[in-house]
Amino acid sequence: MRIDGWDDALLGVIERHRAAAYAPGKHDCFMLAMDAAEALTGARPYAVRYASDAAALKVLRKRGFASLREAIAAVYPERPAGHWQRGDIAVLAAPTASGDTLGLVYGPVLLVRQGNELKQLPLSSALAVFAVG
Repeated sequence: MRIDGWDDALLGVIERHRAAAYAPGKHDCFMLAMDAAEALTGARPYAVRYASDAAALKVLRKRGFASLREAIAAVYPERPAGHWQRGDIAVLAAPTASGDTLGLVYGPVLLVRQGNELKQLPLSSALAVFAVG
């Protein structure tokens, strides 16, 4: 369930991530998704620490996940296309060790970290979207 004030809190998360340079474990796709989930629900699905992309993958694998998609699917149900809501977590294909990356549904676009920026991509870029709250 989404908490009161989630929409303003989500906007704050987006602005913080947009203003920050890429930093594994602080300002990356996974932390964007975790910060957004916490803003919407008041709960953080995964409280993990890592300082590099390789360490992030190691943390996932220690928890039994081969990909970011598997980790998100373990805590949130997949939402069918056409029912996506602002703040839902999207999974997109990416040239990473796990083969995927995370973004957020934000109205008619996905917000996705690409290097030091948050880029807007079409909703059709999502491989799957998971319902947050």
